[in-house]
Amino acid sequence: MGYFRGRPEETLVIHMATSDLDRLVALARDIAVDHQQLGVGLATPEPGEGTIYKRIIPRRQHGLEA
Repeated sequence: MGYFRGRPEETLVIHMATSDLDRLVALARDIAVDHQQLGVGLATPEPGEGTIYKRIIPRRQHGLEA
């Protein structure tokens, strides 16, 4: 279970092993569109910073939440 806007909902977590951020963003956008989601979370490791969370929003030009 996960939470979105303070409400519990079923959550699917997928781990991908790649450094190709453009392909990951494209995959996240496809998943969001296929499953009619407002957005999909993407967590990426950043050297020296830990894990950085991004929200992929399919209706935005570059896909990333500002």
